Amino acid sequence: MNQNFLSIAYYRGEYIPFKDANLSIATHALHYGTSAFGGMRGIPDPANPNRILLFRVDRHAKRLSQSARFLHYDLPAETIEDAIAGFVRQNKPKTSFYIRPFVYTSDLGVAPRLHNVEKDFFIYGLEMGDYLSGDGVNCRISSWYRQEDRSLPLRGKIGGAYITSSLAKTEAVDAGFDEAILMNAQGKVCEATGMNIFIVRNGTLITPGVEQDVLEGITRDSVITIAKNKGLTVEQRAIDKSE
Repeated sequence: MNQNFLSIAYYRGEYIPFKDANLSIATHALHYGTSAFGGMRGIPDPANPNRILLFRVDRHAKRLSQSARFLHYDLPAETIEDAIAGFVRQNKPKTSFYIRPFVYTSDLGVAPRLHNVEKDFFIYGLEMGDYLSGDGVNCRISSWYRQEDRSLPLRGKIGGAYITSSLAKTEAVDAGFDEAILMNAQGKVCEATGMNIFIVRNGTLITPGVEQDVLEGITRDSVITIAKNKGLTVEQRAIDKSE
């Protein structure tokens, strides 16, 4: 897959060439999924090409900070936000791009744990247009189920949880679809492999509530806010497959 990575990464507290930001094959997070990440978009301001617009960077930084706590890592949201701002200034992107801030257990070792293990934080990015086609997306119900919050903290974007998304996405593509819809353990509609789900029924915008084991998506929150501001009725509740 050809991807245009931004030339500078934030790694071990410094801005260095992306090609030099490398990890050991013995890195703890690589073996156990003991990581958490964010994903946010940015674009050059159409009205001012010297200005970059970032999508809700404060909320993304806060959520990643909260996710880091699940890994027993105290990483203030302000630190994340400052590093992202510096990352953008270093790269000066000229087109639509995606930022991946990432916290992880950086120690070298083989014991699955979160205590007595070093943690770290890096950022990289790449040029990116639309993730899915704006002309429409063909979906299938996945045979894989979304995890439960009693098994791992779904309020955070924990790296290890995305094995389920990976399995579901490939299953869908192999079957001729673009995307998969995951059900939760109660058999209710949950989310897709990397995005929340909304349906429109009888003129009402409906999305699974946060008690349905969904990620508390920042884009999800934005859609709900915009819809309410436009006077639309929004419901957050369980959604049956038959709907």
